[in-house]
Amino acid sequence: TDHHECKTGELPDAVAVIDSKQEGNTYPNPHLAGVGVALKLVSACEGSGERMLERYGDLVAVGTVADVVPLIGENRYLVRQGLKKLTTDPLPGFAAMCREAVSALGTGEEAAAYQKLRERLDTDSFLEYAALCLYMCNTDWPHNNLRVWRYTGPAEEGNPYSDGCWRFAARDMDFCFGRYECLVLPEIDTRAETDNISFTLGNYKNGAYEYDGNYPDSLYLQGLLALCLHDTEFRESFRAYCEKLCGEDAQKTLLEIMDRYAGQIAEEIPHHLDRWRSTVDGSYTPEVWESNTEDMKRWAEERPAYFREYLSFIDRFAS
Repeated sequence: TDHHECKTGELPDAVAVIDSKQEGNTYPNPHLAGVGVALKLVSACEGSGERMLERYGDLVAVGTVADVVPLIGENRYLVRQGLKKLTTDPLPGFAAMCREAVSALGTGEEAAAYQKLRERLDTDSFLEYAALCLYMCNTDWPHNNLRVWRYTGPAEEGNPYSDGCWRFAARDMDFCFGRYECLVLPEIDTRAETDNISFTLGNYKNGAYEYDGNYPDSLYLQGLLALCLHDTEFRESFRAYCEKLCGEDAQKTLLEIMDRYAGQIAEEIPHHLDRWRSTVDGSYTPEVWESNTEDMKRWAEERPAYFREYLSFIDRFAS
């Protein structure tokens, strides 16, 4: 396959030459990038263009842009679909690692899978990341808002983050702190009493994956946490870190941060509402903002007791 001009000169001696710019071509898009032509070939072999685009769309988008072909028509569509995949899907290497690890659940091979996982994943980073998202009641996670990273350069002496292991970063936390209450849609209910531990791990409560009607494990984080919790050291460290988040010192620090930031922006709220009056409901006033701020602080006071109660769910993962 190719996408360059081939109207002059001798074509390769091959079973087939696929190029949208060769003589006799009738395909309506002569501007496909090389990766676009390759996509057409695998789509024809597999019988589904949309399925192949869903699988390889990120690579197609990068290749199309890198080839500097006109971003019009089909090329524009391919890039747009690929960019969606790039922003919502986990990186292929990370996803493959997760699939392999999660496949061990329910097989009796959890211990071996966990040890292998530790060679490629910073389990301390994952522990703190998962515990924080659960404690903050981020119900827009773990089926969404995954951000992972790893260092890909040469190892640097004295830099523990240059080992090439995957690490995590929390993002898009606006569903936290009791900001949303919805009994009909528990996936967005973030009240202090919300048990999002069993909600998050429910698909693996019996070992291997079994969808329980709540979050599908689309980003593998549920299974990854379930696997790690089978390890005694990880489970005990996870519980200890969660207890630390529930502690008086952490609670006091969180309330102080809330007060400090509320104090910094309080005077700007009226200006903010006036600036965005065309997009903000007229019922939202500075007084409503103050009430919401108090609700968040009340959440910080109530969450520890509930969260401690829900931690018992992780004990079922003891091997």
